Amino acid sequence: MKNIIGMKLIELESVGTVIDPDTLECYPMYGSGGIDLENPVSLYETSEEWFEALSEGDKQILIDNGLLEMIK
Repeated sequence: MKNIIGMKLIELESVGTVIDPDTLECYPMYGSGGIDLENPVSLYETSEEWFEALSEGDKQILIDNGLLEMIK
C-alpha cells in the first residue's frame, strides 16, 4: 500500500496526520514531512472539524484499512 509509511503509519495528507492502525494514535506531521511522535492523539479524540477536513481520498484510506468503521 503506497499510503503506509514504514511498517505501521498511514499518511492522511489532507489533515497533516499519520495514524498507527494498531494503536489508533494520530501523530501530527511537520511541513518538512517529519512526524511529531511526542504528541499523539487517539483517533477517538479527534474533533469533528478534523473529520470534516478529511479529503475523500483520505476517508477512503480509512475505510480501506477498516478504521472509519471503528469510530462510528
